[in-house]
Order: sequence, then structure tokens, then C-alpha cells
Amino acid sequence: DHDVQLRWEEGRNNFTITGFYMNISNYISFDANNNPQGYKNLGDVTSKGVELEGRYELVSGRLAGYGNYSFARATLDNSRNPDAISDPVSGQTLNYPAHIWNLGMDWFLTRSNTINMNVNGWEHMRVELPTTESMYAGQTATLSGEAYVDISYRAMSVFHSPFDVTFTIANI
Repeated sequence: DHDVQLRWEEGRNNFTITGFYMNISNYISFDANNNPQGYKNLGDVTSKGVELEGRYELVSGRLAGYGNYSFARATLDNSRNPDAISDPVSGQTLNYPAHIWNLGMDWFLTRSNTINMNVNGWEHMRVELPTTESMYAGQTATLSGEAYVDISYRAMSVFHSPFDVTFTIANI
């Protein structure tokens, strides 16, 4: 596995760009189209891509915004499963989105109370069409993506103790 990273930092603000190349042994993915359904060990996968990440303090000590974006391409290199789910034309590993992103804000109410809102999403994931319909057997398609919001409240040093409490509403 290899990655190269460039990082800029100034105070509490930063920006990072990372290129990566990973060999994943015994990659496991969910397969709903073959019997039995469930998680399967596909074999070895190579994933390569780039990630951009940044954080900027909008109001000093009170409000910060952040985001990241990843582009990855994964290919199945050494199938250990005769029913491995990969695109027969491109070799692209299925159920592995090409684009993953998130944007968020941290709001510091006090030194020990924060609210976080985060929007997460992915785009362009190749999938196998349901094999229950004979006309779709062995065909693949591209899902356009989805996005969801997470909101959390964090109270630190509750009752002057070392304990933190976090309440999260996820996948709104």
C-alpha cells in the first residue's frame, strides 16, 4: 500500500490532497444476487485514487466548516469466488462507489458543548442487476448515488468528570 500526501496548514485551517494505491487481500462485499445471499470473499482488489480534504474556521473559535471528496477505482485482481461480483467488461469491482464526499460544520456553543451537522454522500456505484429476472442475468448497471445528513450534540466533561456524552441523529 502506498500514498503520497501534500498538506497546507495555517492556524486551525488546513487543506490536504492525497493520492493512494492499495492492495486489499480477501475483499469482502455483500452479494444479494446469488444463492446463498450474503457477504462473500471476492479475492484480491486493487484500489487507487485521490482524496481532497479541507477545514476552514469561519468564525474564530465558534464555527468551522469542513469537507472531503474521494475518487477511487477498484478492480478485482485475483478472484477466489467463481461468482465474484465484478463488471465483466471493465473488471471494476461492484458495490464500491467511485465518488464519496461529505460536507459539515462544527458549531462551538461553549468550550464544552458542540453541535455538528454533516452531509455525506456517494455517486456512481456499479451493481449487478437482479438475477431473479432472466433478462437481467449477468448484466450490470450504475446507481447514481445518495446523500444523507447526520446531526450530533456533544457535551464534554459532563458533571466536571472525564466523561463526554454525544447524542446523534443519523441518516436523516
